[in-house]
Amino acid sequence: MTPSTNQVYPVIWHNNSVSLIDQTRLPNEYTFVEIHRSEDMAQAIKTMIVRGAPAIGVAAAYEMYLGAREIETSDRREFCNT
Repeated sequence: MTPSTNQVYPVIWHNNSVSLIDQTRLPNEYTFVEIHRSEDMAQAIKTMIVRGAPAIGVAAAYEMYLGAREIETSDRREFCNT
């Protein structure tokens, strides 16, 4: 079996943000939504911009990372309690 050169990646980390295929616009349009904040990722999951268990899992993991990045402290305890 040879790998496909036409792979589709519904969730992509790029330039400190996450690009999602906007699955609410498929099959008529193939567009992306760029996510910079954890709140925006939560909204993208709720509104089904990203669909499918594996893609939602990856998007949720990026949401956690984006949320952790938004916490402004160098104190480990304060970070863990936020």
